Amino acid sequence: MFFTSLLIQIFKPYMHISDLVSGIMMMKDVVNSGVSIYNIGVDTKSDVTSIANIICEEMNLKDVQYNYTGGNIGWKGDVPSFDYCLDKIHSVGWSAKNSSDEAVRRTVKEVLNRKHHKKL
Repeated sequence: MFFTSLLIQIFKPYMHISDLVSGIMMMKDVVNSGVSIYNIGVDTKSDVTSIANIICEEMNLKDVQYNYTGGNIGWKGDVPSFDYCLDKIHSVGWSAKNSSDEAVRRTVKEVLNRKHHKKL
């Protein structure tokens, strides 16, 4: 069970590197000339507590108590939530394969796996 000291209202879209590379590789073939701007991103968001829970789950940590700082909107100058408009990139057939939470989980697993292999 996880404990929180206050409600954090920070939600952001996180993207796995494989989705970013996939989008860039597809777009290099779609845009023929000139300048054309496309946002590459995910349709979902992860909140701070979900990210902490994923890290704890993947590290098999139990009874972790979270201590939030920065109030309910994060540190000074932070943007608590935002969206990318993905309509344009979706219109050419690209979308991320991983949700924001899946991207966080995959990244945590990859980092932990890499650390484990370095110890061997």
